Amino acid sequence: MPFQPITSHWKKALFVLRSLVYLVFITDILIWFHLVPLPSISASKWTYLPWFLYRLANYLFFEFLWHHYAKWRDKFIHIFTIILALLLCSISLDLAGNTFALFTKYWWYDRMIHLTTLSWALSSLFWLFSTIFVEKHKLTHLFWFVPYGIISGVALGSVMHELSEYMIDLITHSQVGTMSMNDTYDTARDLFLNMIGSFVFVTVYIIHHKFLIKKS
Repeated sequence: MPFQPITSHWKKALFVLRSLVYLVFITDILIWFHLVPLPSISASKWTYLPWFLYRLANYLFFEFLWHHYAKWRDKFIHIFTIILALLLCSISLDLAGNTFALFTKYWWYDRMIHLTTLSWALSSLFWLFSTIFVEKHKLTHLFWFVPYGIISGVALGSVMHELSEYMIDLITHSQVGTMSMNDTYDTARDLFLNMIGSFVFVTVYIIHHKFLIKKS
């Protein structure tokens, strides 16, 4: 069993992360109602709403998992914490990007999110799914099942994310999601960067389990 810090430390970290997530959503609401004086807001009030709801849905999905997998919380609380930390980073960067038009001002901004926080959040989510599946079905001898599950899951999650961006653009009659880089290759590039990010995540996972845990 890999070394894990005391469970109470992870619970404290989760409490802090949840508090920060709530702060982000309070800020989100204040921005939506134009109650925060900002130099520029890139989207209109109604174009902004679906993106707020999308960010909220991502967090509510985490809370659903937290309650659905209640009996696995203590054993895999480190994974839950990592998921929430990456989710916090992802929704914060997305909020900043939509609010200050960072997606169009900086060509690297959208790519950076897909390559790091978004792909790693998806990777950690499917790390949780794969690990619980392995434990439930006693497949601990199949080491490569988890890395395969992560990469396959990120591929599926990336497609779903891009489809959700496309649907939001259809609803709002904008091109905020699918054309955030002002060219027709944004969706393909996002999918590619998500997969690269997942391979980085899996590489770290393999190194950690094959070398660091064996030595300990």
